[in-house]
Parts: sequence; structure tokens; C-alpha cells
Amino acid sequence: MKSFRIITNGVELDHVREDAKIREENSSFSGEIKVKHNTRPLRIIENSNTLKAMGEFEIHSAGKRKYFRSLVVIGAIRQNAVITQLEKLNGFRKCDLKFGSEVNEIMDKPIASFFPKFSVIGSPFPENYKSEASQEYGHQQAWVNHAEFISRKIYPEVKWQLPEIRYQNKFGTDLKSDDPHFFYRGQINGRDLEGLTKNYLVSNSKYFTVHNNNVIAPHVFWLAPIEYAFDSLGYKLTGSVPFHPFFKRLLMVPENDNMVKIPRKPPGEPLDITSVPWEQDFVNGVVDGIPYRTYVKKIEFTPVNAGEHVLRYDMFIQGNNFHGVQIEQAGFLIANDSRLYGGTLEGTLNFNVEEPEQDQPFPTYTFIYHSFDKFIPAEFEIGWYQDLSELDFYDMHPTVDFSRYIPDWNVADYLNKFATLFNLKIDIDDIEKSIAINFNEEDYLKHGKVVPIFKSLYIAQPKNIEAESYFLKYANNTDLGKFQANHEDVENDENTQKIETAFKYIPWRVRTSEMSQEIEDRDGVGLVLYDPAFHPGTVISFEGTNLSIPGEGGIFESFHKRWIFFKLNAANITLKGPFSKTELYQISKYKKIMVDGQLYLVKAIDYSENSLSLFETELEVASVSY
Repeated sequence: MKSFRIITNGVELDHVREDAKIREENSSFSGEIKVKHNTRPLRIIENSNTLKAMGEFEIHSAGKRKYFRSLVVIGAIRQNAVITQLEKLNGFRKCDLKFGSEVNEIMDKPIASFFPKFSVIGSPFPENYKSEASQEYGHQQAWVNHAEFISRKIYPEVKWQLPEIRYQNKFGTDLKSDDPHFFYRGQINGRDLEGLTKNYLVSNSKYFTVHNNNVIAPHVFWLAPIEYAFDSLGYKLTGSVPFHPFFKRLLMVPENDNMVKIPRKPPGEPLDITSVPWEQDFVNGVVDGIPYRTYVKKIEFTPVNAGEHVLRYDMFIQGNNFHGVQIEQAGFLIANDSRLYGGTLEGTLNFNVEEPEQDQPFPTYTFIYHSFDKFIPAEFEIGWYQDLSELDFYDMHPTVDFSRYIPDWNVADYLNKFATLFNLKIDIDDIEKSIAINFNEEDYLKHGKVVPIFKSLYIAQPKNIEAESYFLKYANNTDLGKFQANHEDVENDENTQKIETAFKYIPWRVRTSEMSQEIEDRDGVGLVLYDPAFHPGTVISFEGTNLSIPGEGGIFESFHKRWIFFKLNAANITLKGPFSKTELYQISKYKKIMVDGQLYLVKAIDYSENSLSLFETELEVASVSY
């Protein structure tokens, strides 16, 4: 019975077994998760099964590729596949076969797309985030409550946090008093005695200012996007890393925040014409400004600041008699608006308030509403305010759209970039429906299960070592990296293999991490550690491990040192021999073998089925001598 089967449209296809050469690469060495694939075209034998599954090979369509969704079965493993029909040969159809885990369906998708939006007010249908709005949302207390609710929790109990990050000059230095961020307190997700610090504004006829004290920026635990992405396929997150206390505290520093800008002008001081009695007086007439005796309501008001002021009015007048509004000061008309006929009367009257002489009060102004028939509008809006510049108030938007807080990477890139930084081994098990994230050093090199091989294998000529030295670095050239070689006389030059990561170091001072414009401008995604025991700030390390690459407890010493010494001392060879499907499955799963008393890690596997239903296999391996 064949160990390698191809099923298309419910029909098993006969193929030349030697053609189906499959390659598996170990992400611990390749640096990326790859799809299993054959290394050369596959010949499908032309027979009744082929005709039933793939139809006639039409001569007129030669040169046009046809695709067939299929299923590949290797022992107990069943994987989706695509057959690409290339051309017709004598007794065969030349095809290409591509197959792999069903997780390949999501590997090219943005990992942030799997992360659900969050509504701080509990809305089942959160509105879309927007950076500007015309009015306040009024949900700052909900943010305060939620920040307190999650403050003592880490992954997996919560998927994100609001750590307090110091960022003193986020909006510049020497801000003027009319700058919207003049009152900013120098912290992201800042706290005060009542919890998460709120923003507020003071706005009336006497005073107008915005207190944008705080900036809210959700930080996502790095494991959460992986969990959401694979949960969409029913896969579970396993391995030692998701349960490691250091990695359960690891947060990504976002570039965005959750604030929404709301342009504001002072609403002014309202004037109520119903609060004063009618009296008779003269007002300027509509025609030629001739004084006209009518009924008036007078309201006095006194500004407290010099400068341009505005009186706004909006009312609906019935009837066809003379009516209107005007402003006087010390009996002198300053501005007016009058009409003879009914309708909507709206507009503004502008007046300038002079700075009084020393020890003198500001002048009193009189607003006059006049109506020949004593008509009081059913609805009206009248008020005055100082004509100040528009200021921007920053409110907290109730919706968190996590695509703004997770790097713009697809699922595969996200996994590969974190695996590179922390030297992780990522394995996908389609039978168990799991994605296992483990440490290359501790879980694989040191304690990984060994598959003993009790047969003679052909040993190819050893290859040269991959590199004589390695240099682990962050994404920029400012943060310190770590150079490692086997000999002191080896230099860090063009022959050094660089392990460049996609991240950057965020310094820590006193009780939390500290950002600056210079740090923000560096390449890389920032990382911080959140420990509930020291909330709401971050910690510089946890249980002796920190986020610096060099130094005691750093990333190199904690996750790379033993692995790099292994690679510097490894002999890279190729082993060849036949294996049963059970043996091949064990080698593929654990990728660590013992041959003639020598331990090897398996870097890549190439195999194809022979006529005896065994798999002719080539193993690219690295000897373990450190």
C-alpha cells in the first residue's frame, strides 16, 4: 500500500513515486516557517482514474495551466494540496504539487485582522475608530474603570494592557500656554490618585482652556495575536514559551494612540430675554437709522478680558412689525441687526473690548432685543463669548481597533520575527491541531526528544561551518548588539553572519520605561515588560531576564548563547537512507537523531516514496558537539 497518496475529486491518482520528492525545512535553522513542497514536477500516470479526477487533457488548451484542489495523505497526516497541470507527456501528465498544513491559509493574512475590536463601553457593535470628531464621547470614566480592572492581569487572562510609560517631551519643549498640550503630564497612560488620568476642558465667558493631561495607548501582549490567528482554525497554542512567566509579560509598544481630536470654541455666556421685563425706548430704525420708539428688553453684561468679542443670536420671529437686536455701551450703539418682516433672525454682532485703565473695571455692555408687538420667540439662542482661537480637545475614543497597535505584518512574518529575536522553535501539528512555540536552546538542543537510528546511512562529505562569527542586533544601529566568535582573532566584518531583528530597546528609569522622540524615531518595534506587582509601570527585568541584547540576563545570554556556540562548532553533513513512514514521522516531528553515538539536529528533510513503500530520505543535519 502506498504511504504517499494524492486524492483529487475523491479519486486517488497514480503517480511516479520517485517524482514526489518532498522537502521539509526546520524553522530553527531556516529562520522562517515554510510550506512542505516537492522539489521538482510530478508525473501523474494517465489512466481511467486520472480521466475521472482531472478530465480530458484538451490539446487546444496546451500551455494554459489548470488547477485542481486535492488532498495529500502521508500516513495519518492529511493535508490540503493544489495540483497544477503543466503539460501532457507520453502516458503521463506533467504536474506540479504543492501541499501543506491548513494553517497556510492564514499565513499571508495580516495578523492584526484576527484580533477583535474592543469597546470600553461594552458595545456589541463597536463604532469605527476615527481620529477627529465634532463632539465629545463622554466615556472617560469607562476607561478609568477598565484600566483598574485589568491593571493586575497579564496574558492570557487579558490580551492587552495600559502600562504607564514616561514620555516627557512627546509634544515638544517650552510649550506656550495656548498650546493644546500645555497641560500634558509627560506620561502615556498616566495615572493620578483617582486612576487613569482624565482630560477635561474649562470653557465659559471668563476662561477657556483645554487640559489634555493624558494620552491613552493600548499595548498588546505579543502572544495574543498568535492565539487569535490560530484559534480561527481551531488550533491551540502550546509549548513552553506561552506559559513562560517572562513571555506572558511581554508587551509591544505601539506607534498610535486612542485619542480623538475635537476642535472646540468657547460656548459663551447665554442671555435670557425672558428674565427681564419689557420697557419702552428708542432704537435705531431699519431705514436710515432713524430712531424708532418700540418695546425693548435690556440685559447688561460685563466682559472680563480685553479683545474681540462676539454676540451670537438665532431666533424665529412671527409677524411683520419692526424687531431686532443691538449692542450698546454707555448709551452708544455698537452693532445692530433689525428687520421689518418675520422669519429667522440669526447672525453675529462683533464688538471690541478695550483694556481699561489701571484700577478701572471693564465696561458694561447692554444687549437689547426689541419687538414692536412684544413678541417672545418660542425658541431662541443668544450668547456672547470672547473671540478666541479654536483649541483642540483630545477625548478617549471608546473603540480600540487593534490593527493600529499591532505591527503591519502577516502571520508568518510575525512568527518569524519574534522567533528570530528570542531564538524560538515553532512547530505546527496538524493531527493535534496545535502550534507549539518552544526554545531552541532549552527545549530542543538541551532537552529535545532524540530519535535513535539503528541502520546504516550513507554519509556525504561534511560542509563548511555556516559562519565563523555571529552578530545579534536590534533593527537599528543605535541599540547595542552582541558579537560572538569561536576565536578571539575573528573580527566583526562582512564575513560575520548578522542576526538582525525587527525590534528596538526601550530604556527603563526609576519605575517604568521611558520614551523620547529619538527613541521613537529608531527603527524597530519597541518591547516592554509588564509586571502586575509593580503596576501600572513596567519592569526592567523579570526573574533575571531583561530586554537588552548584551549583558547579564540579556537576550543573547538567555536565549542565544548556547545555540550559537553549537552552530559555531557543528559539522554540517547529509545522511541518506530509506525509512518507513513511522520512522520518517518521528524524525520529522522531533528533528533530533542519534546515529552511531553521534547526536545531530535535523536542518532539512528531502524524501520520496520508492517501489517498496519506503521513503528514500536525505537528512541535512548539524552535529552537536557543544
